[in-house]
Amino acid sequence: MNNTLKIIFATLSTIGTLTIIIVLWELAFQPLITTDNNPIPDPTPSLSPSPTSTPSPTNPNVIGISLEQRFSSGDRRLFTNQVNRNADQGIEAFKAGNYDEAYQQFRQAVNTAPSDPEVQIYLNNSQARKSGKPFILAAVVPVDTKQTNAEEMLRGVAQAQSQFNQQGWF
Repeated sequence: MNNTLKIIFATLSTIGTLTIIIVLWELAFQPLITTDNNPIPDPTPSLSPSPTSTPSPTNPNVIGISLEQRFSSGDRRLFTNQVNRNADQGIEAFKAGNYDEAYQQFRQAVNTAPSDPEVQIYLNNSQARKSGKPFILAAVVPVDTKQTNAEEMLRGVAQAQSQFNQQGWF
């Protein structure tokens, strides 16, 4: 396999601390051209929306979810409607830097919920941390609009990450 392909595969599949960046679909895919083919002007930065504003793609609190709640570095569940005690314990161990315990908890979490891509990613992250050679990748998925779409995207990330780990490329 040539080096370029290895680099591309390593970048796409990652291993290590997978930083999952969650943004609204509208924020992630804003149109670059308006209907009259003029570029959209740079937005004026706003530190806080006015209390009378309504949610919109440019408002950071669309659908009542703050910007901080859209990001995870393995420190919290993104899909809060899913309960998995082992995943929660794994997250706590991971945050504390106890990667061996995190790995064991995430392994049990994957056995409990094998179709949950989030716990598979966290299992892979703890494995990479245990190895001492983690990579970091940001994945952007539309969790706020259709959870199933986000889960499918994360399944692809988890699968590639697992294959990367199995090849021992870290």
